[in-house]
Amino acid sequence: MFLARLKNKSDTEAGLPDVRFKFDTFFTVTFQRPLEPRTPKKGFSVNFRENFSTNFMVKGRQLERMLAAIEIVAGGKILNVADLARVFQVSPRTVFEDLRRLQKWEILAFEGPPKTGRYALTETGRKMITR
Repeated sequence: MFLARLKNKSDTEAGLPDVRFKFDTFFTVTFQRPLEPRTPKKGFSVNFRENFSTNFMVKGRQLERMLAAIEIVAGGKILNVADLARVFQVSPRTVFEDLRRLQKWEILAFEGPPKTGRYALTETGRKMITR
């Protein structure tokens, strides 16, 4: 009965989307917002996100982290691993692993010495974001 009231209350009063319940020894209530249509960043093709996800078999939070890194580098900004890790609430090691994959796929390249170098978009990466 409590769960039914919670579901009805969340729908009407708060204007929240449908509630998803998970039952184990405890229960978890998850409110999931509907995805908003994204407008592509300047210089990025409309289908870049979908194409990247399909071509490299990446989805979810990892996709979000990788796209954020590509957008930062493509915008000419310095990619700060610690800031990216803090924003996505993951360890810096996870971000480095994502960057390593992007390097392996020849989308990003690290230029310069280890301490003062920076990530740059490769020619393959430039072509990919504009297609």
